[in-house]
Amino acid sequence: MKRTCLVLAGLLALGSMHVAAQTLPENVLYLGGGQSGESTAYPVSPKQPATIGFLRLAQPADVVWGMDFAQEGSMVDTSWGQAQVLKPGRSLNALVGKNLRQDGASRVDLMLIAGLREATATCVRSPAGYQCRNNAQLDHAYRFNYGAALTVSFEHVLLGLRLTSVSQQLIVGWRF
Repeated sequence: MKRTCLVLAGLLALGSMHVAAQTLPENVLYLGGGQSGESTAYPVSPKQPATIGFLRLAQPADVVWGMDFAQEGSMVDTSWGQAQVLKPGRSLNALVGKNLRQDGASRVDLMLIAGLREATATCVRSPAGYQCRNNAQLDHAYRFNYGAALTVSFEHVLLGLRLTSVSQQLIVGWRF
């Protein structure tokens, strides 16, 4: 009995230390939407930019990192016999940053964004009506995508602004 009480007391002590050491949620899933930031000197894809991403708000360190997948910018598509049709480009980006301020349940973070986005999708035209001649694969060309994100997060909510070379988006996230 004495031994069981000691084990239970030890587990209780460990559990309370874990609860005391717990901080705010460190993971964030976010969605974003906004407008194209591309030059109007060239035609722009009619679709609105959108993003889905993940962030890790490391605690107690002031490092922030993550990645996102976005539909942003314009891509020129010449498959299916089309003549340079504009479609939304897709990008895959890494985010790395620093915590600027943390007060209790809130924090402000600044991140740099770097990645690749689709610029063109081309292939030899198929006379038989296929996407490409002899069912060949599309040849994709990619461009460098860059930008920054500024976020403010509270207990379980993240709000922010994501600016890249081809879009400006508001982001809303959930901390867990």
